[in-house]
Amino acid sequence: MALNSSTLHFLLIIFSLCILTVSSESHARAAFKPNTLVLPVHKDTATNLHVTHIFKRTPLQSLPFLVDLNGRFLWSNCDQNYLSTTYRAPICHSTQCSRAGTHYCHKSTSSPRPGCHNDTCGVMIVNPITHRNAIGELAQDVLSIQSTQGSYSGPGVQVPQFIFACAPSSLLQGPLPNNVQGVAGLGDTPVALPRQLSSQFGFKQQFALCLTSSDTRYGVIFFGNPPYKLLPGVEVSVPIGYTPLTISPEGAYTIRLKSIRINNKPVPFNTSSRGEQVLGKTIISTTAPYTLLEHSIFKSFTGLFANQLSGVPRVNPVPPFGLCFNSKNLTSTRVGPGVPAIDLAVYSRNATYWRIFGANSMVQARPGVSCLGFVDGGVNPRASVVIGSLQLEDNLLQFDLARSRLGFSSSLLFRRTNCANFNFTSETVLGVLLSSNTSYKSSSYRSVDCRSSLCSSAQSDNKYTSQCSRYNRCILLSTNAFTSKVSIGSLSEDVLTLQATDGLSPTSIVSVPRFIFLYAPNSLAQGLAGGAKGVAGFGHSRIGLPAQLAREFNFTRKFAICLSPSTNTSGVIFFGDGPYALFPGIDVSKILTYTPLELRPENPSRNFTNEPLHSHDYYITVSSIEVNGKQVPLNSSLGRGGTKISTITPFTTLESSVYNSLTRVFINDAMAANATRVTGVAPFKICFSTKVNNGDVIRPGFPVIDFILQDEQVFWRIFETNAMVPVADGVACLGFLDGGLNAGSSIVIGGYQLEDNLLQFDLVSSRLGFTSSLLLRETSCDSFNFRS
Repeated sequence: MALNSSTLHFLLIIFSLCILTVSSESHARAAFKPNTLVLPVHKDTATNLHVTHIFKRTPLQSLPFLVDLNGRFLWSNCDQNYLSTTYRAPICHSTQCSRAGTHYCHKSTSSPRPGCHNDTCGVMIVNPITHRNAIGELAQDVLSIQSTQGSYSGPGVQVPQFIFACAPSSLLQGPLPNNVQGVAGLGDTPVALPRQLSSQFGFKQQFALCLTSSDTRYGVIFFGNPPYKLLPGVEVSVPIGYTPLTISPEGAYTIRLKSIRINNKPVPFNTSSRGEQVLGKTIISTTAPYTLLEHSIFKSFTGLFANQLSGVPRVNPVPPFGLCFNSKNLTSTRVGPGVPAIDLAVYSRNATYWRIFGANSMVQARPGVSCLGFVDGGVNPRASVVIGSLQLEDNLLQFDLARSRLGFSSSLLFRRTNCANFNFTSETVLGVLLSSNTSYKSSSYRSVDCRSSLCSSAQSDNKYTSQCSRYNRCILLSTNAFTSKVSIGSLSEDVLTLQATDGLSPTSIVSVPRFIFLYAPNSLAQGLAGGAKGVAGFGHSRIGLPAQLAREFNFTRKFAICLSPSTNTSGVIFFGDGPYALFPGIDVSKILTYTPLELRPENPSRNFTNEPLHSHDYYITVSSIEVNGKQVPLNSSLGRGGTKISTITPFTTLESSVYNSLTRVFINDAMAANATRVTGVAPFKICFSTKVNNGDVIRPGFPVIDFILQDEQVFWRIFETNAMVPVADGVACLGFLDGGLNAGSSIVIGGYQLEDNLLQFDLVSSRLGFTSSLLLRETSCDSFNFRS
């Protein structure tokens, strides 16, 4: 296909791609004993329950399980397609039976199969949603789980003889999330997940739950020791409040409440003969979508809440809720709808309370209607209060079983993070990775022969070589950069269709008939955002998107990214030459400043990480930094040219000495302009008030930051829209982070500083073109005309 290279360009909508500018490396990992393990957890929209994926069996298979905080063990459906070479069923009265607390002998006259053997341990299994029960077989099989050092997921480790229960398929009937194969019990028993993992790997008997409110991203369960770090580098295990944790006779995790307050006003309850308020036990549950309150408590609670929100019109309640409001009259805050705060006062040495904001108290029941997410539990509930999963979301809960205490963070939204921010990645991707599943049907699909030159070239990029597979397929390592899972994939070809543009608006649809990609196992796609089926890599490699599109359509190997700061509108990626026209008709390709683009830091001997330098990363040289025209003093011995550009780092990070010098000058200039410094808000250390005496919010006039490049005349200017991060009403923080003394690069320019800046990566001329903030040009990255 011959096309005019001066007019053909390609664009892709930002949110449909995972932008990765670095390479895929496979590191041999020696066997080790982890201190912490992690499981990803997602929210099921149909049931508002939470599901985790666990690798079990031999060969390993990823299976979805309902998360049951109070479950006694993990149970799995064994009736259908249970295939494993390592399945075992302990015999009656064995040590495994005693550990599981069962002395029942399971009898069977059927042909032996998983879940159906004679003279094995029988256990009572309960569906926590329907409360149906059945006798199942105690079993053992391989379980694999990912490790972590606290910041991101690491290599997988195995429990070779993990104890679980085999359940009949009838127990999966009822209102469960689609496709779940069982229940993952996290209760305080010897055979629940926490104690089995602790016993296997020797770490402390504790785990932490962080459920996400998002239905497109993953929360996390930590097993073992802190730190528990969420992006952008927030250690959420401190500070947290603590309260005693007990186990009810039914095996549920229980705490005691002193009182409940709404807008700091106590909810009235019945009192004991000693004048103490009696709330009874409070159970924490992941199988109750919303908090349940005993009937009299519910009446008092909703009455006071309605009184405190009397300025908002009430509407007819939407079941199962008893109190609903016109949501059009509710304000919006960083922690959800602007409604009265609810405080659960717990027993502790200090006055400690669990505060619930609008994000955890209100439910959008239907368009225009918001309801209080607390439900009437009736007059004879199993507990006076059952705290449900809505109230747990975006809160960290640490269950310290060794010390019988519960740690809780309250809403993480106030700390500029959330439970979907665990970095399930430690690897990155070269080209395009597409997961396989049974619905992939294409008459044009073909696998690449392992004896071809294309295979040799791709394996050279991939740092992986192998013998030919049984079917002579070209095998490469494929990596999910968000879960760190690594697997082998088959190099493949198929048709890729995308849209052309003349730089002003979309034009024709064009195709790449033999687009090269990795065909990976379906399990590798788990954990990707928004139902994505794979990962698109923009690295400087032979099979990355930029190189393949340039080869196919014979245009210059260039691409330009323009990231939008908005979650509601799309930025744009252009492939090829300009124009890059943004509304109202501004060709931003004409206003670019250029600097050399490098694939390695200027001074590789000063790479501050133990990891190898990736040959597909993008670097530029920063010779100095200025704040309001004043040069920031830097240590000349540092490899200051090692400045990486990253779309997967949220905020720019600086090596400690660079960070300290920059912030010192920035603070002096800001305070000289009458800015008032306030306490830092994690992960940021340098914060200022943006209020004046009457409390009105004003636009702060903070210093500009210049990255001086190859000479004094070439600089990348960062204005306050890309430098200052609003973190609360009247508070903004400098959006640069201390990367520590062992930072991977002296400077890593992160996504926040790239927003509403257009960056052109010219891979032929090895140069980077950049605009600085487009807002000064009265346009932005969400201003491309996507209408044809």
